[in-house]
Amino acid sequence: MTQSSATLLTTPTLPPVDTLPPVDDPRYFPASFLEHLNNSYYGSGIDLNSYREYMRTEIQRGREIARVINASTDISGKDVLDVGCGYTGLLIVMKEAGARNLTGIEVDNQRLDWGRKRLASLGYDAKIMDFDVCRPDAPATLGTYDIVLAQDVIEHVPDPSLTIDHLCRMLRPGGAIYVQVGNKLSPDQLTGDHHYRLPGITMLSRAQAIEYFCTRLHLPESSYAVGYWRDEKFYRNAFRSHGITLERVDKYPTTDHVLWYANAISEMCIQLKQNLWPDLRPELGQRMKRRMRKIAEIYVHASQQLAEIAVKRPELLNEACDAITGRILTGVLRFVGKREDGNGGGA
Repeated sequence: MTQSSATLLTTPTLPPVDTLPPVDDPRYFPASFLEHLNNSYYGSGIDLNSYREYMRTEIQRGREIARVINASTDISGKDVLDVGCGYTGLLIVMKEAGARNLTGIEVDNQRLDWGRKRLASLGYDAKIMDFDVCRPDAPATLGTYDIVLAQDVIEHVPDPSLTIDHLCRMLRPGGAIYVQVGNKLSPDQLTGDHHYRLPGITMLSRAQAIEYFCTRLHLPESSYAVGYWRDEKFYRNAFRSHGITLERVDKYPTTDHVLWYANAISEMCIQLKQNLWPDLRPELGQRMKRRMRKIAEIYVHASQQLAEIAVKRPELLNEACDAITGRILTGVLRFVGKREDGNGGGA
């Protein structure tokens, strides 16, 4: 056993759920694990500051996800599958929320090793597997669960439709699924996506995005770790075809929500006055600029329409505000879906 492993495995067991430590407690982030996060180089081209901040806040983010799921179905006593479980932070939170059995799958062995150590240090049992959800035998091999988690996973897989099919087949009747993906249309992603900080890349096809990535960062095609960017309509339709209706978690029912993004849209327009892509084929830059401008035009038009709706159809104002903010402006889409039928896959 390495010194890092020993440090983790001797960490005290956590107290009961009603007296949980703060989200940054060292029992969640032992020194050896923080050293790994601070010093490891994960993924060529990845924005490391964003990545490390994302990992350091996983318990906080996980508790928010648990709150969202509990509003739909009680986690206590449930069997949970976390697809792309990474360092197992979300599984730790699910255990503390009362989950009965934990299963996590991940394709990164380094993450799996640290995830196992963290779970062991807390005294939590879980089945952690090096397994790809896109494998044809995934539903038959993994079985079915009461709760399936797909946090920031679907935008990384080579076949989103196949992945969604597998996720749905592994969800039991009455079960709940949590889905979190980046919003390709948001000004937050457009001015610099959350993976590589490349402006406009979410508006390209995958082949074009790879060309942009390789040209700008001077990295091989194999280093590009994003699959396909899709919008809310795609996700809703894909899950609905499997008998699951997604409900967007976050609601934005007031004009204040829409107006909050005015600065972001303005900054994006200012950015577009520059030559953002001098190193790319002109066709790629033109496509990104055209589509980013279209989002700005939609925002301006929608803002004008909201003023009219407020006067003529005030009963529709909340819904209209939520539509423009939730579908276009917010940087992350979060959904919960429930299976109410008997169309789930068998174990």
